[in-house]
Amino acid sequence: MLFSNEIDILEVQGDKARREGRRWRRQEPRGALNDGEEWKAREHEAGQGGGTRPAPRLAPSRRRRRMTGTFHAFCLTAARSGEGKTTASVALMRLLARRGLRVQAFKCGPDYIDPTFHAQATGRPACNLDTWMMGRAGVRSLWMRRAADADAAVCEGVMGLFDGREPGDPAGSTADCALALGLPIILVFNARGMAASVAALAEGFRLHA
Repeated sequence: MLFSNEIDILEVQGDKARREGRRWRRQEPRGALNDGEEWKAREHEAGQGGGTRPAPRLAPSRRRRRMTGTFHAFCLTAARSGEGKTTASVALMRLLARRGLRVQAFKCGPDYIDPTFHAQATGRPACNLDTWMMGRAGVRSLWMRRAADADAAVCEGVMGLFDGREPGDPAGSTADCALALGLPIILVFNARGMAASVAALAEGFRLHA
């Protein structure tokens, strides 16, 4: 198995060899098994050859392309402002970007500060979404255009999950935006000084939705 830092090292070694005009081949660690030997060893350990055959090892560039084969999208929200939404969102965006994915960031509401942090984490301009000003159709249209060439999309909510234009009207809320786009929600909250009460808080948000 190759980890991200090993992939980067191998890519540098391969580029250096090509510049020098010589053939480069990845060296396996001493004592390592090739794919066929590894599978035979697993069959022997399992007795009857059960399990799933391991996927063939890929060159680093092909590994990166394989990682981008599925589109992922998330919406991060909280119980209120100041719970750590931006910190968690930027951390997730940066993590995905460092793994070689093209990440498109979105922000619920007319915020212009958080999107600047998003752009720093992803290397791409962020985009604002607001079902009150744009309507659900407008939000969907903008989402489709901006996320079309991305491998993953991370949407940061505004205020608390259900805080919208006014009490009883979900327009402009994170919940309304996530519902319009069909996004799974990640609830971020400060659990300081809490234990089992965390479960009640999370369940309350689930039931209210």
